[in-house]
Formats: sequence, structure tokens, C-alpha cells
Amino acid sequence: MPKNLLLRFVPLGKLRKNPFNPRRTFDPSGEDALRLEDMAQHIKKDGILLPVVVRPWNGGYQMAAGERRRMAAELAGLKQIPAVVRRMDDETMRRYAVVENVHRLDLTDRELEDAIGRIWEQDYESNEQLSQMASDLGMNPTRLRRILMAYKGRREKPSVARPDLPTRDAAMLTALAKEAPKEARQLAEARAKGALESRELDETVAIVRAAPKERRPDILEQVRRATKVKVKARRELEQTLRESDRYAREGPKLEWRRMLSADERLFNRVVELRAGIEKFDMTYLELFQTLDQRLKAVKILEAVRDNIDRTLTLARKAEPRWRKEWTERRAELEEA
Repeated sequence: MPKNLLLRFVPLGKLRKNPFNPRRTFDPSGEDALRLEDMAQHIKKDGILLPVVVRPWNGGYQMAAGERRRMAAELAGLKQIPAVVRRMDDETMRRYAVVENVHRLDLTDRELEDAIGRIWEQDYESNEQLSQMASDLGMNPTRLRRILMAYKGRREKPSVARPDLPTRDAAMLTALAKEAPKEARQLAEARAKGALESRELDETVAIVRAAPKERRPDILEQVRRATKVKVKARRELEQTLRESDRYAREGPKLEWRRMLSADERLFNRVVELRAGIEKFDMTYLELFQTLDQRLKAVKILEAVRDNIDRTLTLARKAEPRWRKEWTERRAELEEA
């Protein structure tokens, strides 16, 4: 072992938390607690297989890596744990804390952004050093660039990189805001309202970038219409669920819940279909660059229209039967 490293058993009472730990949240009654309890059970059975890393600090020690192992050991009733003792400066401590967490799912998007952003500002802060930082943290450079873009966007463009957006979406919209700030703000609002899924946001941003500036307002109008459709559909679904709750109180609850859950999934698919159709108007077709592909798209839309027309014709014919079947089914449920 190198001379600047020592391996020893350290009393838990002498360990202090890493002040640079990026994780700020811990759910004492949720998944976090369950994972910690599992780890504590393993420690009771097999002990701690991997020492924590600490540095000497004010007569005791400060954690550099292994905070979850320390907490689990305490939960398991241990009095001391194995530790690698190493002298290190704050910069090294900060990197240790991030590296330990960055490859897990423990950190929230904002916690990871803040941790990476602070390291960038204090230890690197130049684009030429991004590859070196990615290497130091063991991260993919593309992922690191995305995190830093979101971090900067949260501070410089909060109306675009909104706090309720995940890192990926915040980074994408921050980049778009450099060339289309108005459109980026409108898409951020639509995404935050749930009118656009992440995949749909990808597609819309690509369309906005490819479109001439004079056509971008028309594209955003399509998004606005699709948003309105989804919001209205959600209200209708909520009304249906409230009505069904009333039915549930009058009949077998488990059976109602099963039916409602299945219907909700199907209804959401219809809502997504309608919102998608709202985007396919002349503005969308005008975005095609070649005649052949544009005409192929028109033929596909015609086929979709014909299929929907056939389905609606059959549905109208089936409506009396559906009403009769539902009346009978509801009576059975209410009598059960």
C-alpha cells in the first residue's frame, strides 16, 4: 500500500460526513431506507467487504467515499468499520464524492447537475478541459456536456431550463434557446405541463431547428393545439374517474378499479393519437425538402384517414350494443 495510505479500523463516532457530498435528499420511509436496510442485513451477515475512504480531520476523520456503507454499518450495530485513511485536499474530496455517486441512480438530476457544475466552476471552467474532466470523473463526455448545459441553463435561462424539467430536456431547450429563444420558452412550458413527452420534445426541437424562421410560429401553433387537446382530454378523464369513484363506492371496488385502470391506459393511447394528429397539418408537410417524401407522407395520412373512417363507421353501428352490454354489466356489478 502506498505510504500516503493507511488501512485501519475507525470508530463510527469519529467519522464526519463529506461536506462536498452532492446528495441532499434521503427518504427515511421510502426506497432509500429499504436499500439501506438491505445493505445493513448483508453487513450483519458478511461484514463490510470494501473499506470506506476518509481523511484525517480535527482529531477524527471526514468521509470521502462510502457514506452509505457508514450509515448501513451504524444501522447494523457496528462500532467501527475498516477505512482507507488518506490525506487529500478539498478538490480531491469533491471529486471522490461525485465519482462515488455519479455512476449510481441515487442522485436526483438537480443534485448531479449542482455537484458537477461546482466542480466545473472551481476546478476546470474551460471547454478545452471538458475531456479531462470527463476522464477524471469517469463520465461519457457527451453526458457531461449535457449536464453542464442544463446546469448553466437553470441559472442563465430559468424560463427555458425550468426546475421541473429533467436534465436531458433542460439541456436540449437551453441549446435551442441560443437560436430560437421564444420557441424554446414555449416548448419548455408545453413539456412542463406534460403536453409533450421527452421523445416528442426531441422531434419538435429537430423540426424547429430545420424549419425556416418564418415557419417556426406555425410549428409552435401546432404544439399549442396539441397541448390544448391533451389538457382537455385529461380533464375528461379526471371527470370519468370521479364518476367511476362514485360507482366504486356503490359496487365491488376491486373490480371497478381493475376496469378503470385498463380503460385509463386505453384512453391515454387515444389522447396521444389525437394530439399526434393535431401536428400533421400543411405546416408539417411544408417542412419536407423533397417532393417524393412529401407525397409519400400524404399517402400515409390518407391511409390513416380511411382506416379511422372505417373504424368510426363500425363504432357507430356498435354503439347500441355497447350501451346494452354496459347497462347489463353495471347492474351485475351493483348487485354483487
